[in-house]
Amino acid sequence: MSTARLLDPKRAPVSRRQYAIAQALLIDHPAFEPPNAPVSYAVIAQALGISVNTVKTHIRRLSRRHPELYRQVMARRQAAFADYHAGMAMERRERSRQWGKHRWASRYRAEQACWPWEAFQRDVTRAVDCARAFVAQPGKRPVPLLGPSLR
Repeated sequence: MSTARLLDPKRAPVSRRQYAIAQALLIDHPAFEPPNAPVSYAVIAQALGISVNTVKTHIRRLSRRHPELYRQVMARRQAAFADYHAGMAMERRERSRQWGKHRWASRYRAEQACWPWEAFQRDVTRAVDCARAFVAQPGKRPVPLLGPSLR
């Protein structure tokens, strides 16, 4: 039986409050999509005006009285948390990469007395100037990029 059919208010095999909590656990809203965390028990409790322990009690009752529904709801919740944790891992990797990049750039500047992108821009400008000079002299043969031993 699908989760939508089990949570149909007309056919709901669960109590009204358990139904509301199961619906809240399955909420699809941009505020609860990655990179944000899925809806928490505290948010559900606050929205319904009940205690967090009451939410946990209703979930426990749902797991004991309606195990199929509980498995489906928790499978969707587990998938949402997996997406959230994957997004957080990507953010941590990117933050770590940026940190290492800034650290490398700082070390480069201490050694070379210029930022790496300034040196790169200077090298690109020099390469463009060389290319323009070569194009201005059409009779010359191009200089090979690789030496004779590297071909």
